[in-house]
Amino acid sequence: MASLRAAENAAQLAVALVLFSVPLWAGDYNASQIGLFLLYGMATQSVALCWGRVGFLPLGQALFFGIGAYASALILKGTQLMSPAIVFLCLVLAILAPAIVAYVIAIVIFSKRIDSGPYFSLITLALCMLAYLLVNRWADVTGGFNGLTGVPDLPGTDRYSSLYYVIASLSVCVTALFSWLAKRPIGFLWSAIAQNEERLQFFGFATHKLKAVAFATAGAVAGLGGALYAPHEGMVSPQAIGIVLSTQFIIWAAVEGKSSPLGAQLGAVIVGLVASVLRDVFAYWEVFVALGFIAVVRLFPDGLAGACRQLLTAIGIRHTSTSLAYAELAPRVRRASLDDKEKLLAFEDVRVEQGGVKILNGLELEISHGA
Repeated sequence: MASLRAAENAAQLAVALVLFSVPLWAGDYNASQIGLFLLYGMATQSVALCWGRVGFLPLGQALFFGIGAYASALILKGTQLMSPAIVFLCLVLAILAPAIVAYVIAIVIFSKRIDSGPYFSLITLALCMLAYLLVNRWADVTGGFNGLTGVPDLPGTDRYSSLYYVIASLSVCVTALFSWLAKRPIGFLWSAIAQNEERLQFFGFATHKLKAVAFATAGAVAGLGGALYAPHEGMVSPQAIGIVLSTQFIIWAAVEGKSSPLGAQLGAVIVGLVASVLRDVFAYWEVFVALGFIAVVRLFPDGLAGACRQLLTAIGIRHTSTSLAYAELAPRVRRASLDDKEKLLAFEDVRVEQGGVKILNGLELEISHGA
């Protein structure tokens, strides 16, 4: 049977090819609209990393998107006469800033608590509300209610044409990065935290640091989306750091699949485009979006990406992972034959793996008389 991982890789390649061809068949305007939702998709993927992979839900992820957006706008407006190299170096700081803020928040919260439940989620929501109030009141720096306007283009690009290819390239890189991390040891550890954090602590892992690294990674990716949002829109308003946008990130991640980087990216693009079309033709478009969200969450807990994965499994495309369910953890035991009087019990090639964490790997054990 075919590998599910191969099917996912093929899907990512197909989506990448479609994204790069959008300006050719959809025009620059539609490509610009898709580029906006790709930026939102980066933040949605950051939510999916924390929620679907590690098991804690950030309700205020627009905080990091907004930090990146405002930092980028201020840098681009203040460095217009500087060389592109200096501008890009400053933009890197606009991405690192939300990552550092996210890491500090996670360390402060998780170092005192084992659970990753409502306590963390509510704090991120409160911080997002606080940031929204600050950017509205700090008018001398942020522009207040009107925001920062007149943000220049990213050096070497035009917001209505070539900037789209930069956004599409980085969105593909972010999706590939998250898919790669999921296959690395840290990805397995993140999954183990989501399944049983206390057990992972018994193995000697500092789970609060692992969660802080995940949240910092999510903050950096959300900040990257915000950093490109400023030159893409030419302005940054308080809505870029508000609760409404944070809620949309969660909805998009839940609809398409919080456990799939590609699903989270497509969720932002597809649901965002559908919502924008409904907004123009139907006054109560929010009702359709809400009903669709409720239906997907009720019928497909893992989102549409999870439903597609189940469908592929049903038609014979299976996952190549060797992870075992709890009911399958019993090792293969070979009873000693009557002729083999020296061996009472023998274990052959015992393998136990849960959530990507290898507990036993190829254990061989023989118990003889007098042992």
